[in-house]
Amino acid sequence: MKFLIVTLALMTSFVFADEKPKEPTLQDIKSKIVGNLEQKISNLNTFKSCVQSASSKEALKDCRKSFKETMLKSKVDRKKTKKS
Repeated sequence: MKFLIVTLALMTSFVFADEKPKEPTLQDIKSKIVGNLEQKISNLNTFKSCVQSASSKEALKDCRKSFKETMLKSKVDRKKTKKS
């Protein structure tokens, strides 16, 4: 009886092990890429308006620092979503 239970448990694990994860469709991939591009464009437009409104070197440095932090955060977020 124990042998039967162990055999059934192993067989069910083999059945589920053969299932491959669902691959994303072309539309899913395209929408993810477009979303990332829209985010980058938005960040660049914000950076551009900051640079245009800067009145000193310090203000330009602040714009650059803010832009770098924003882009780094976006990169980390993309990597997190890629892993999951």
